[in-house]
Amino acid sequence: MKCLSALGLFLCALHAPSSWSDPLNAPAPKDAVLAPLLSAHDVTSERFFAVGQLKSTIGIGWSCTATLVAGSDTPDPQKPALILTAGHCAAGTTGDNEVVMDRPRGEGWFFTPSYFHDNKDQHVRIPIVRILYSTMKSTDVGVLQLGETWGEVLAKGFKPMRLRAIDGAIPDIDIAHIPIGLFRDHYLRYSECSSRQPVALFETLRAIEPRKDMPWFWPRATPNPCIGLYGGSSGSPIFARGEWAIIGVHSTGLREEGCGSGKPCEIEGGQPVGKLGTSYFASTERLLEAFKADGSFDASSLDPGTGIVIHRQGNGDSVPIGPEVAGERRPVRWGMLIDEAFESIRYKIGPADETPCEQPKGYGEAESVLKQPLMDLATPMVPGVYALCAVGKRPGSTQWQPWSQATVKLLRVE
Repeated sequence: MKCLSALGLFLCALHAPSSWSDPLNAPAPKDAVLAPLLSAHDVTSERFFAVGQLKSTIGIGWSCTATLVAGSDTPDPQKPALILTAGHCAAGTTGDNEVVMDRPRGEGWFFTPSYFHDNKDQHVRIPIVRILYSTMKSTDVGVLQLGETWGEVLAKGFKPMRLRAIDGAIPDIDIAHIPIGLFRDHYLRYSECSSRQPVALFETLRAIEPRKDMPWFWPRATPNPCIGLYGGSSGSPIFARGEWAIIGVHSTGLREEGCGSGKPCEIEGGQPVGKLGTSYFASTERLLEAFKADGSFDASSLDPGTGIVIHRQGNGDSVPIGPEVAGERRPVRWGMLIDEAFESIRYKIGPADETPCEQPKGYGEAESVLKQPLMDLATPMVPGVYALCAVGKRPGSTQWQPWSQATVKLLRVE
């Protein structure tokens, strides 16, 4: 993107990846292919009235899409209203195994439902006051609490949507979303397309210094070729075509060639493969039990992010195959330091797309954390993307971390 005028320079700064609030989705360029605008006066748009813009009025460019969601059509009018979005929209780009629960959101955050281009005089901003649950560990979902009750929201004419599980094959989908970029009319737009079966996906963040708590790894991200999903579209609800219930939220997409930094890539046969023009959504199935019929949210059934902590040493999430010595290649090391707040660890390693961390098969015997068994552990000698799955036990406890909440670290062997 070239910026020649003063206005252009300003817009480039505003939409630069380093300052853009939606780093998993770059803003749309001026010549982008955009999805059609939705109209508040079209009868088919009624099911999107709960969808709106999540925005910060402090700082530069923070904008995502979110949806009013409850566990029933008739939530308790005294309960605080809730919205569903992507995890990186709710709490920012948290680490690969981090979970944020019940934390104040801070001032200057708002949600505007029914964010259509032709009902601007009816737009109302509702403050966002709390992060109830947000994570990028194995998924990318976030739930936020609003500063108004369900009774107040319903009185304004906004009804919550509900979630449902995906039964059987992945259906054709449609999406209501609010992309941002170098074009006018940043309002609700409509995309529809087919989807493929879930894939293993990884992505890291564009940064001057590599973050050691990345890459993110989403073992069951659902790919689709829907057009027009750019910065601001993150967190938008995914529907089975024509339905009212939400089956997922939009997370990320590959808009440039390559893998890794700001470029999500699928893993096939242990190897990274970039599918240009593909977007990915996170299933909301694991949240079904948390949204209660009275309109509240109970995160007790979800991963609390309290599993064994493993710190990556070194400078990045990839390593080269070791040097050749006496005609043989020498492996390099994983170089992972285990937090000594834990006493014991069990782990397994394998190609990221073929190693289900939630299944106990393949885990080794318990080892003492004091021995730091992951520091000098040799990496595989075959290039590819590998997952290290680990569960831990704290001193004095008899309880191990559940397999379903295993800590996962990815390493790419170049």
